[in-house]
Amino acid sequence: MKRYPLIIDIYNGRRRIKINGKWESYSRYIANLYIREIEPGEDVHHDCIDENGNYDKLNDNPECLKILSKADHTRLHHLGKKRSKKTCKKISISNRNKEQSEYKIKMMTGENNHQSILTKSDINIIRHEYFWVKILNQTELGKIFNVNGSNIGKIINGHRWNPHKLTKEQLRQKSKVLRIPVKN
Repeated sequence: MKRYPLIIDIYNGRRRIKINGKWESYSRYIANLYIREIEPGEDVHHDCIDENGNYDKLNDNPECLKILSKADHTRLHHLGKKRSKKTCKKISISNRNKEQSEYKIKMMTGENNHQSILTKSDINIIRHEYFWVKILNQTELGKIFNVNGSNIGKIINGHRWNPHKLTKEQLRQKSKVLRIPVKN
């Protein structure tokens, strides 16, 4: 394994360190080293304040660092801040667009998707055939339903056509209950 020298640099007003060819936040590196391992969804907060009353982003002393959830970190930095009418309007439009896109996504899934070849009934048959009849493999089922065998695998494993996020075993049990007749 090629070893690189440690390089420390300032980028966007914060220190960063290059370890084995990859850049990482220096404060995260220090927090991992001296406080505890940072979990996904956590941030490092600089708790020390400089002479201007701002959080000192360059003070990476472990005593000045706190590990917080991303939500708590955001809340801490935005607590008590006033937003302009323009900013409030942007946030409102952004939230409205988010709701509309979620609606579009919901309306574009399963049979509602214009690219969908399969129907809900086809999905039930595929799962029943694969889990219980066990005569046809994924490739053969794909040929019958005019889709790729890897798509059949994704359906069987719950990566596609699984709006309730069921496990493979739950999908298997559900397909047993359905007992839909085989398509000719």
